[in-house]
Amino acid sequence: MKIFFRYIIFIIVAVLVLFSCSTSNTDDEIEANDNSAISIWSDTVVKAKYEDGSIQLVWGFKPNDEEMHYEWQYYRNGNLWLEGPMYDTLRHGIWKGYNEQGALIAQGIFKIGKTSGIYTVWYDNGVKFYEGNMNDGKRVGDWLFYNKEAELVKTIDYSRKDSIK
Repeated sequence: MKIFFRYIIFIIVAVLVLFSCSTSNTDDEIEANDNSAISIWSDTVVKAKYEDGSIQLVWGFKPNDEEMHYEWQYYRNGNLWLEGPMYDTLRHGIWKGYNEQGALIAQGIFKIGKTSGIYTVWYDNGVKFYEGNMNDGKRVGDWLFYNKEAELVKTIDYSRKDSIK
């Protein structure tokens, strides 16, 4: 009989412990799984919300990568605004920007916080607006500018100081 009571008490304690354990989130780090709008990776964290409760900023870490994380920023309407990898608090890698309707309107490469490589911006209609190379956060070489009909309207050579106005 003693064994039976010990068994019952063990079961009750185990059930209480199981159901009483919960994870609590701080106000500045709310698990993304709490909001059905975001489920990118299992360890994704909502870092900021708009006043109406909609998601503004999300961070997520790739599995087995504790240095690089990804950041997603959202418009108030819920559509993606910016996305890209971060190294510590600096942009690092390919970053993409979108308009409020969800179309890609900008893409650039960052190296430890500074743009480096090809940087491209598109009109809302998907036609290229301008494109050129960046080095250490500065425009270099030829930059090509287009009108909304995709016609080249201007070229600026940023390696020549006299061509920059």
